[in-house]
Amino acid sequence: VNVFLGLGLPWAIASVYWASTGQTEEWRGKYPELKYKYPDGGFAVIAGDLVFSVIIFSACSCTALGVICYRRYAFQAELGGPRGVK
Repeated sequence: VNVFLGLGLPWAIASVYWASTGQTEEWRGKYPELKYKYPDGGFAVIAGDLVFSVIIFSACSCTALGVICYRRYAFQAELGGPRGVK
C-alpha cells in the first residue's frame, strides 16, 4: 500500500495531467530527444531519480524492522510493553 500511495499515485496523477495538457515549451526544452518520440508530450521520469528514493525507502524500512526485532527480543513487546520503554 505504501509503495502504491508513495510512488504509484503521484505517477498516475502526473500521467493524467500530461495526457490532458500535452507538450509545453518547458517540456520540449527539458526533453528534446523525447519530443519527436512523444509528439503529444508525456510524463517523463529519468531512471536515476528513482534509485535514490528506493534506497532511502529500503534503509528506512530495514531500520524500522530492526527496531521492531530489537524491541521484541529485549522487552518482549513490539509496540507496547513495560511503561519505561514505551
